[in-house]
Amino acid sequence: MKNSVLTFFIFNFALFIALLAGPAFAFKIVEPAENSVLKSGKTVAVKVDLGRDAGIVKVRYYWYPENADTLVEQEASEPAGGSGQNRIADERFFQKDTVTGGAIVAVASLISTADAAPPFGGGLKVPQEAIGPMRLLAIADISRGRFGTRSVFDEVIVNVEPEAELTSIDFETDKPLYLGRRGQEATYGQVDSPGKIFDLPVVGQFADGVVRPLTSPRTGTTYKSSNERVIMALPSGMLQLVGNGKMTLTVTNRGKEASLDVTVEVGPGRRSALLSVESNPRQQDRPPRLEHAGSVVPSPAGVREAALSVQAAGHG
Repeated sequence: MKNSVLTFFIFNFALFIALLAGPAFAFKIVEPAENSVLKSGKTVAVKVDLGRDAGIVKVRYYWYPENADTLVEQEASEPAGGSGQNRIADERFFQKDTVTGGAIVAVASLISTADAAPPFGGGLKVPQEAIGPMRLLAIADISRGRFGTRSVFDEVIVNVEPEAELTSIDFETDKPLYLGRRGQEATYGQVDSPGKIFDLPVVGQFADGVVRPLTSPRTGTTYKSSNERVIMALPSGMLQLVGNGKMTLTVTNRGKEASLDVTVEVGPGRRSALLSVESNPRQQDRPPRLEHAGSVVPSPAGVREAALSVQAAGHG
């Protein structure tokens, strides 16, 4: 009797484990695969597994940067009759380039129906201006009859690389740049006191004639400050005001280099110090954001979740 009970228990436990390990039967992007390397401006095949979701009427696909916090949908026209797809110009994709993310306004790059080949998939153009890690979001609209519609979604992160070579780097700022008493601080988020953290727009001119955003270190950009007593270059790609003076900011990407002379004349303010960053491997889907002196800052590379301590260091 004991052996029969034990056998029954083992069988049911094994069945439970098998069910957990089995497919989730949820809506899922099948192609392109997670971490695929895609080329800017090229068309890639997209395919979804509908899982157990019945009644799907259309699937909308969106591109947006990996570090974006919010995607705000801009309405687009419905699919043309019979085609099952509606292509939207990819140059409308990039609305903002910053290492701190924020809201991105986007239209669907592809709207696909059951008439497409494959159903609810098709050819999706990678944005011409894209570079570095990108998120591909697929949203399926499910009809519920008189109860309206509901949506399910899935997304993957892919890496986008342009085929063209980088020819030059430029700062989209005043040159030289003055921060503080000459008024430019309002342009860069009130960069008017020591301790403030900000970023500067950096772009790259490529051999194919396309200008691509290079502000984020995830595109391969590195920053170097000639005087960290004036401005400190953080590993996240952000810059922190430390004190008054002059310095030169140098950025490097793909063997190219650009420099910007900066003069800082700011009033006294409270300086904040980064005391500790503790890695936590639990969050693997995207880099965390660190709250630093009221600013949202991406964490250094390799840190998936972090605890941040901020301490006031008096007036500078």
